[in-house]
Amino acid sequence: RLHGVRTAALRFANVYGPRQSPKGEAGVVAIFCRRLGAGHELTVFGDGEATRDYLYVDDVVDAICRLSESNSARGVYNLGTGIKTSVIELVRQLEAVSGRSAEVAFEPSRSGEVAHSALDAQRALRTFDWRAQTGLAKGLTITYSELNR
Repeated sequence: RLHGVRTAALRFANVYGPRQSPKGEAGVVAIFCRRLGAGHELTVFGDGEATRDYLYVDDVVDAICRLSESNSARGVYNLGTGIKTSVIELVRQLEAVSGRSAEVAFEPSRSGEVAHSALDAQRALRTFDWRAQTGLAKGLTITYSELNR
């Protein structure tokens, strides 16, 4: 404020897409896509009812572009679909996308894991006319196809 610099911060939901790494702990969509494509079992921690807000990477890019072109955007903005999808529902949607049946291994819940997460992006809609455009089925179709070439 002292120097008149406009700043804005973006908080992302669980971003996924074709170039997401399936290595490590992060990126359940990429991990599940690769494992399902290879015919390996999918590990679900807890009962599979934990929910996340899955946001396709192209929608993130769109938000960043819109924000950079906005003259009024200041402060903090959530980017998400606002839709809670359980881990089990994610598995079911990936089965539909891939045409494969997933073998699921349930493991104990991980300590400190958030049970439910979804972001309200209404402020981004009001300020720079952004909302997620890519539905989960379409985003998973693209991601699964690219990660299993």
